[in-house]
Amino acid sequence: MAILALYGAELAAQENSLAFSTAPATNTHRPPAPNVIISVDDSGSMAQRDGSNETKIDILKSALKETFKESNVPDRSIRLGWMSMNACRGRGSSLQCRGTEEPSIRVLDANLRQQFISWVDGLHAEGGTPAHRMLYRAGEYLRRAPGIDNPWASNPGVEEGEYLGCRRSYNVFLTDGSWNFPDMDDGNRATYGPSWLRDLMTPEEVAEIGNADGTDRVLPSGVAYDADSDQVRIYRDQYGAMNAITDRRENVTGYRSYPTLSDLAFYYWATDLQPHIRERNGEYTLPQQITFSGVEQIAADGRQMSLQEYWNPKNNPATWPHMTMFTVGFGSGAKLSTPAFGSHTWDGVDYQRLLLGRKEWGNPNLEQSTSGNYESEARRAEMWHAAINSRGTFVPVDEPTQLAQEFQKILNKIISDNSTPTTSVALTASTVRLESQMYVTTYDPSSWTGAVSAYKVSAASGAVATGSGWNSASKLDEARGVGEDAQKTFAENRAVFTHDGVAGVSFLWESLSAEQRQKLNGSRATVDYLRGGPDGNYRQRRSVHGDIVNSQVWYYNGDAANLRKPNKKTGAAQRRMVYVGANDGMLHAFDADNGSEAFAYVPRGVYDHLAELIRPDYVHRYFVDGSPFVAEVNAGSKDAPQWRDYLVGTLGAGGKGYFILDVTDPDSFSATNVKLDKTGADVDADIGHIFSAPVTDQVTPTRATQLTQLNNGKWAFVTGNGYNSVNQNSVLLIQYLDGQLGKLTAEPASKVPGNGLSAPRLVDLTGDGVPDVAYAGDLSGNLWKFDISSKDESKWKVSFAGQPLFTATDGLGQPQPQPITTAPGFVRHPSEPGLILTFGTGRNLTNEDRRSDDPQTIYGIHDRSGWTISNGIASVQDDAANRVERDDLVNKSLLAHATQDSVWKTDADDADEQVSYATKQWVNGETVSVTPDKGWYINLPVVKSRVLANVEWFRDPAIFRVRFQVPAEGGAGGVETQQESCEPVYSERRDFLGYFDAVSGNSWRKPLPNGERDPYTFYEDPAEGLSHYLSDGEGGDVSVAPPGFGKEDNLPGEGFTGLIPTWRHVQ
Repeated sequence: MAILALYGAELAAQENSLAFSTAPATNTHRPPAPNVIISVDDSGSMAQRDGSNETKIDILKSALKETFKESNVPDRSIRLGWMSMNACRGRGSSLQCRGTEEPSIRVLDANLRQQFISWVDGLHAEGGTPAHRMLYRAGEYLRRAPGIDNPWASNPGVEEGEYLGCRRSYNVFLTDGSWNFPDMDDGNRATYGPSWLRDLMTPEEVAEIGNADGTDRVLPSGVAYDADSDQVRIYRDQYGAMNAITDRRENVTGYRSYPTLSDLAFYYWATDLQPHIRERNGEYTLPQQITFSGVEQIAADGRQMSLQEYWNPKNNPATWPHMTMFTVGFGSGAKLSTPAFGSHTWDGVDYQRLLLGRKEWGNPNLEQSTSGNYESEARRAEMWHAAINSRGTFVPVDEPTQLAQEFQKILNKIISDNSTPTTSVALTASTVRLESQMYVTTYDPSSWTGAVSAYKVSAASGAVATGSGWNSASKLDEARGVGEDAQKTFAENRAVFTHDGVAGVSFLWESLSAEQRQKLNGSRATVDYLRGGPDGNYRQRRSVHGDIVNSQVWYYNGDAANLRKPNKKTGAAQRRMVYVGANDGMLHAFDADNGSEAFAYVPRGVYDHLAELIRPDYVHRYFVDGSPFVAEVNAGSKDAPQWRDYLVGTLGAGGKGYFILDVTDPDSFSATNVKLDKTGADVDADIGHIFSAPVTDQVTPTRATQLTQLNNGKWAFVTGNGYNSVNQNSVLLIQYLDGQLGKLTAEPASKVPGNGLSAPRLVDLTGDGVPDVAYAGDLSGNLWKFDISSKDESKWKVSFAGQPLFTATDGLGQPQPQPITTAPGFVRHPSEPGLILTFGTGRNLTNEDRRSDDPQTIYGIHDRSGWTISNGIASVQDDAANRVERDDLVNKSLLAHATQDSVWKTDADDADEQVSYATKQWVNGETVSVTPDKGWYINLPVVKSRVLANVEWFRDPAIFRVRFQVPAEGGAGGVETQQESCEPVYSERRDFLGYFDAVSGNSWRKPLPNGERDPYTFYEDPAEGLSHYLSDGEGGDVSVAPPGFGKEDNLPGEGFTGLIPTWRHVQ
């Protein structure tokens, strides 16, 4: 019965859970699936075995069926059509056996996949090698007029819909040797069928293509193709449609030579295949694909040139609808010696010579009319030339076992290039600053890569040296190296660890549990890829470093961060480190001075989706997206202390729970330093997704407060239980370092879906360095107080008889709860019993949240509960009369600036005001009390804005800073369910700042460098939420922001002292 009850609770929780976003809003959308035509050689020579046990046609069939498994080419990842050189007559329906008919592209789904496999099974080797005809038919099909069967239609064959100019088209073209064609008078036409261009093209159409790569033209983008330019030597040749045949009236009836394969490839690349799209949209929308940026220096045989980016064959600068070819030479078709092929399309001395004009493409003997036995090196080289002319690649396959692998590489590249947003803008996610350094995290949605960048900061001026410091992605990629051997060595030697469900282990195939192996596709290669090995047939990575979106960097400086226990450690000196989670499935530990990676950790809770990272059609999701922190703990006893540095990490939207690592000596981190991992779907029913940023000391923000000794003498990680737990209560979790889990459970009167407790603020009432009470909010708007003051943990409780201190609602006709997702700040009330708690409301957890315009609020709540201290133990008053309702609060409404947008002040501040830094202020010369009895509130002035960061104590005596924002909106997460689009539809994030007195709720008038005060201290943040203040050493503050961002004004010193609100001791 207990099992059934738990199962029922889990089902209820799933039905009442939040669907968290799986990607950030900015620059994420669903790019259109590309058109892919599979064009294969089914000529008679494919019946040969070439030393293999199987015929080439059977090898081709096996390779195609292996490549097009759903695990390799997922449904909807491409739109597929297929062709062969010779119709498979007598082998089933025309749909299964289209042969040289038009490829009829359709969206790939299970039904189309089966049709394709049936067609593959029906292929048989027969006839000649009319490659030109097959290529011409593919190109002309892509030029089809608008209509439901147009390959650029929204859903070809089903719905015409919107034509997207950013949709790419590819022709994967395989042949086993030199093309040929029959003499048109030798009687073979019945055998071969109409097998060459002269039966398909009018003379005018032949003339239009002509010698396409050897003729001047203006490309659709307006760029001139000058066939005589040294920049285009590798594309051009002197062969094509020449020597017209005329009748007695001088009418052209044919040509003695026709366009080459490379002419056709160039023509269908250089021509706008769907001009009506630009006519409708007014511009081309296909992004350029630039592999080599800038000018490349080419040299061979004593000759040099500067190859411009636009004409570099490694790049595809086309912005118009066109066709790119991936050509495969199979068997004898792989043998190229004149020109000699290197290790890949853009490699080898002859490649350099072709660029420099030191070597030219050979004559494919277009005028040679033969029945199929003609062999020409120049004809085989046409496949390489055609790939270059269409900005694709050529792959020679002379080993039968390689064919499936090469096909998969081609399809993986196509899918990878078309399944991520095409923006290349690196977006700044977060910053952390110290007196002399700033660490900035970024992510790039076009490749889902990320980095931590370190910058030197001038403490005196706040100037950031843009060229200084290091970049963690560059460091990792440099260590990984180039080439399979180097990358295999990197992966083998990289220090990566995990937890197998029993204990910490190395993240190696041999060390993983059977369940973990199964989740990683049962494949050692998956583990090697994740460790940073070669990409192989998997998703092609621009960097081995994953994106960093919501995880905030934690800087730790060992003893420098210890304010409580000086000289605590023995042994090796503590290394300066930065820690951050990334969506490559790892927590990363980087040296703070040089950016090198000391180790990485893969939590248990990410395994369910970890294998998705290898998929070419990878759709972003979060993995280790929570923010880590490090604090010192006594892992020994009071009499025999063992001071260690422990790291706590969470997954955010990536999974439930938390993990704890011993990072005292990062250089010698091992599996034994994994102390605890409670992440994943199988965690305790009260543990959910923990999104909250670490709660830090209000005065010393480099010190974490949630890993602490408690009044029972034990050390523990104290946290809210997070969201989407099975039980969805508001639970203060007390995770002891010995593995025991304590709980204080608050049950809201009503719960919103996914409810759970956010990060707690721990408050020390006695001055012994041990917290006595904790305050935390939940998604249902409740602010809870937990009494943990007794030495007897059985007496710990939820205060106010299990009722919240306060419930935040929007105050409208039918009040709705306002979620609290941050930890409150606090100060002791200067003249009354108890504490002032200040916080803001709002959340940004789901895609729907981003669009929410629910009103949100900043609160100052007076908990009037006092306490007494006896023998060092606090006795906390617990009187339900001290609970607060919204109607008890004073509305500190904001007034907008008369002429300046996005600037406000509270209505208590006017032109005649004089400010006192006590609890009174003077308005119009009269002394009035401005201290609300039970608190105050300020409704945020911007529609859709909300508070998503902890309020920060800023200056004595009770001045706090609040950051609030309007989140970015747009396609994010769940992109597989969205409509395809060329551009993300989103609105950028807007950030705001406010400064206020926590006791009164009044705006704080910032001192300005000119000696005046700014009356408007709620305003839009010029640094977009990324600025910080650091001390100028003279009592003032210097504003610091990442390079390229605005920043706030510097603040002069004011020469006063007052309350010091710190978690260590309420004075």
